[in-house]
Amino acid sequence: MPYKQENHNQKLSEITSKEELKTSIIKPYLNILKNLENIYIFGAKRQGKKYYNYFIKNKIEVKGFIDNDISKQGKDFCGIKIHSVDELLNNKDNITVIIASANYLPDIYQQLKNLGFSKIIPYPVLSIFNEVMFPPEPFFKDLLSDITTNKSKYMSLYSIFKDEKSKKVLDNLINYRLTLDSSCLEEVFENNNDEYFDPYILFLDGNEVFIDGGGYNGDTVKKFINKSDQKYNKILYFEPDKELFSIAEENLAEYKNITFIDKGLYSDETTLKFSSTGELDGCIDPEGNIEIHTTTIDKISEDKITFIKLDLEGSEYEAIKGAENQISSNSPKLAIAVYHKVQDLWEIPELISSINPDYTFYLRHYSRVIFDTILYAIPKTKGIK
Repeated sequence: MPYKQENHNQKLSEITSKEELKTSIIKPYLNILKNLENIYIFGAKRQGKKYYNYFIKNKIEVKGFIDNDISKQGKDFCGIKIHSVDELLNNKDNITVIIASANYLPDIYQQLKNLGFSKIIPYPVLSIFNEVMFPPEPFFKDLLSDITTNKSKYMSLYSIFKDEKSKKVLDNLINYRLTLDSSCLEEVFENNNDEYFDPYILFLDGNEVFIDGGGYNGDTVKKFINKSDQKYNKILYFEPDKELFSIAEENLAEYKNITFIDKGLYSDETTLKFSSTGELDGCIDPEGNIEIHTTTIDKISEDKITFIKLDLEGSEYEAIKGAENQISSNSPKLAIAVYHKVQDLWEIPELISSINPDYTFYLRHYSRVIFDTILYAIPKTKGIK
């Protein structure tokens, strides 16, 4: 049965201002936000530390941390105790829990609700409430202004997608942005084993020249090799983080025809600041802790590229500009992350179409949170598998 479009277009058309959208999002949490006290942060890790520092900077006391990891419980983090949830049950009506975990946010929220906690705030809500006190993560930055300024862009997106599933994913992604309700994403996320390589959308012909932009530790290259039954022409792996680059070289040593390039992909050849974390979120950043060299897809290879994957923590738009000749001349299949910046969802397909109008678009989401939205662009002449 064809998917019936939800009313996100109607909701978008009814929004008249950034302030109106802000009020709508924070309304369920407003009474808690007006009286931030007896605060416990759920998540004794990097994200939790970041929000602890935000509270301290604004002279708001944090009573403690909560974590489900038994090995952490009873220890100190940021100088205060890490508790189990059970320790706080007797006081559950009086404490405010800030969920400072991205990947496990829906699970933690449901866990707390099931145990009877009533004052729960997911961390993205804090930056909507006050972005000065709580600077937004990159994937939430300018969320309110982008939606209100570019309503027409969002409303026209629906027509570019080929299949009903893509339209449903789009509906739910936009409704999530209008509400920050994670249940919107629960309805559409898929197994991330198919991320970048959806078998319904992509056909790997055994002779691919594959670019992995944002190669991390080589995991996506391994996935590509397995999905293609080890039949391919050539792989070009790009990763500017030296530590991850070395790990990938080791992890992929047994495979043939891989060119390792320790540069970032961008719109031109230059040197840029880069935030090196040794994890998935390393990115080009004016405040970064290292410098990296960048290159472009058009300049690095004279091969006819057949498949480009880009997951570059916010530099996807620039990397596409640097692949203009390949995209216009050779129409490679594209799998592009479109969640690192809020405008990526509409801006990246618009850019691709401006370079080469001979593409059909599909949209998939591979997590239960804001991460891992992938835009597939498939040449119309090639169709789907």
